[in-house]
Amino acid sequence: MDPYFLIAIAGILSHVLYFRRGEHQLYSHIYLSLLVVSTTVVSVFFHYSYIMVYLASLYTSILIYRLFLHPLRSFPGPLLARVSGLWYINPKHKAYLTLQALHNQYGPIVRTGPSDLSIIYPSAVPAIYGSQSSCTKGPWYDLTHPSRPLQNCRDAKEHHARRRTWTPAFSDKMVRGYEQRIKTYQQQLIAQLTTLQTVDIRKWIYLYTFDVMGDLSFGRSFDCLTTGHEHPGITLLNGALSNVGLFVPPWLHLILLKIPWLTRDWWRFLSFCSERLQARMRMDLQIPDISASLLAPLKGREPTPEEKLMLDGDARLIVVGGSDTTAVSLCGVLYELARHPEQQRKLREEVEPFVDDEGEVRGANIAQLEHLNGVINEALRMYPAVPSGLERKTPAEGIQVEGVHIPAEMTVYCPQYAMGRSELCYARPDEFIPERWYKYPDLIKDRSAFAPFSLGPYSCVGRPLALLSMRTTIAKLITTFDVGFAPGEDGKAFEQQAQDNFVLYMGPLHLTFTRRK
Repeated sequence: MDPYFLIAIAGILSHVLYFRRGEHQLYSHIYLSLLVVSTTVVSVFFHYSYIMVYLASLYTSILIYRLFLHPLRSFPGPLLARVSGLWYINPKHKAYLTLQALHNQYGPIVRTGPSDLSIIYPSAVPAIYGSQSSCTKGPWYDLTHPSRPLQNCRDAKEHHARRRTWTPAFSDKMVRGYEQRIKTYQQQLIAQLTTLQTVDIRKWIYLYTFDVMGDLSFGRSFDCLTTGHEHPGITLLNGALSNVGLFVPPWLHLILLKIPWLTRDWWRFLSFCSERLQARMRMDLQIPDISASLLAPLKGREPTPEEKLMLDGDARLIVVGGSDTTAVSLCGVLYELARHPEQQRKLREEVEPFVDDEGEVRGANIAQLEHLNGVINEALRMYPAVPSGLERKTPAEGIQVEGVHIPAEMTVYCPQYAMGRSELCYARPDEFIPERWYKYPDLIKDRSAFAPFSLGPYSCVGRPLALLSMRTTIAKLITTFDVGFAPGEDGKAFEQQAQDNFVLYMGPLHLTFTRRK
């Protein structure tokens, strides 16, 4: 029998019996190595055309399956998305806008990859992320393999056990203890804004949140606010997230990580996080911090290699979750308050009765203020920290969304930016209207759409601290200063130069801070 025929059959069977089943991203570098070795061997002892025939038949089978036989074949979306996830690589870091445009063109459910669906129906949020959902974390969470921070832990039982370790760090008692420490950095920020008056507030908010994260997580500040300079850790963080923001498919990302010179920013960032945690482990702090909860199970001993992988991953999660996500929300609030002076005045009038003789506000006293929470919710809606959605994998029985069956083993997600700007979810979605959250409920068509901290067992464990930080920081700034656009600033760069690096990173924003008397 013709050997080329047998090789072609082998290529087809490789797809049908193996590659079509299960996940393969963790083995992508092995497949690449095998391809290189087998190509060399076959070329030396036989002929390179054997490999070409095998690959041609393999990829032809994949192409036919994805275009005509795949369970998602009936869902609308770009033709290239049906073929490969490579089409979604986003060198301009605008994935959140790509998704919004796709939904405007194709509707509420869009096929964004061979096995991927983006969904903006409000009811999809609890179906995919809610406590009753059977969906699990998707392949994207293997990006950091073998490191496994809490966020990237895909096994539900392991995640639940790990979350129990994190939870004490964000108890009511602990969060109240963090508040006084946060005030130290609020005062440093106020001092700098008083002196400078006109600043790129994006820069200063990131310096502020990085200092707060350092103190509450690793036992000491990074002194960004006092020096006025970006700590090298911020540079490393931005470089690492910039790699993630390309939205390279997980299988390719894991191959690229095997090439250190190509992903050096990523590895330097991981080393920075690990070093910070190691330094924290050597400290004997009397006042507990977030790391204390993570280190408690060790009871003073050195971690095992497996535990070290988890702790290093958690340190990275602390740096990203404790600084970048809060920063983008604060920047969004200040941008909108500068654009809408009437909202600024209204917020100040609500907060001022709770300012004490020393000019401070307590988080507990302002936690239920309607307009303050409305302002924060509106900023979270319009400028979500994670704009392109969190991947989940559908269970064996699939899920139902608005009467549509989503098959088993598919990757699904709800892009928060596209949902926040969709008339399916909100009336007048492009307008900043804090009152929609307490006075004009008709402007919210379905509250299920709003999940800035996600839902269910995988929701953000640091939510109480994030809200405390946002409320008290906004209250302090707005009662201390009149905030407005700097001369020549129109706010366009803030939105137009924003980047989606998994976490949203807004453009520059020059504001004036005039001290109130």
